[in-house]
Amino acid sequence: MKEIIELQMQQAADEMKAPDPQEKRKTIREQYMKNVAEQESLGKKLREQQKAVRESHRPNMKQVKMWLDLEQLMVCKLGCFPRAQNQVSIGQVIQEGGEDRLVL
Repeated sequence: MKEIIELQMQQAADEMKAPDPQEKRKTIREQYMKNVAEQESLGKKLREQQKAVRESHRPNMKQVKMWLDLEQLMVCKLGCFPRAQNQVSIGQVIQEGGEDRLVL
């Protein structure tokens, strides 16, 4: 930061040494025009980002809801698992050829 300030002070001193007052104004004007152009460019980029956020908001909110639903389902399954282990098995499930059979 110190280096930046020293550089700006050097530039100001160089401008003050310029013999023509029009030349002084020109350099200051050029700096302001450059700053204005940078700010306009930044504003354009920010407007584009805002548009992208607006367009993706609804799908993103839908995805958040799906994740919350998945989390709720996993919590429910986690709660059901110990109860299922404590129950006495009624029979045996046999899986053959893509079919499930319950043998009592």
